[in-house]
Amino acid sequence: LHISFSTEGDFSTIDENRALITYRIIQETIQNTLKHAKAKRLDVSMISENNELAITIEDDGIGFGSNIVVEKTSSGLRNIQSRVEYLNGTMEITSQPGKGTVSVFYIPTQNKTN
Repeated sequence: LHISFSTEGDFSTIDENRALITYRIIQETIQNTLKHAKAKRLDVSMISENNELAITIEDDGIGFGSNIVVEKTSSGLRNIQSRVEYLNGTMEITSQPGKGTVSVFYIPTQNKTN
C-alpha cells in the first residue's frame, strides 16, 4: 500500500483532546481501508482554514455499494460517526464497487459557542 499524506494550514489552535479524537477518526478510517479495501493507494489530506479541518481520505480499493453501509454498518464506522458528531463535525463517505472510497470529514477546530 502506497500512502501519501499532505497538510495545509495552521493546526496550532486545535486543543489536545480535539486533536486526539481527530487522530482516532483518521486511524479508524485507515484501519478500515487496510482491512477491507484491498487498496494499492491511499491518499490522506488535511487542510485547516476558517476554523475548520477538512480531512479527505481516498483509496483505490474495491469499494462498496451504499446499501452495504446501511445494512451492515460496522462498529468501526459507528465509532467514526460518533466521534465526528462529538466534535460537531460532519462526514461524507462515497464509494462504488470497483472504484474505491472517499471519506471526507469537516471538523471545527474549536468548540462552537452560542
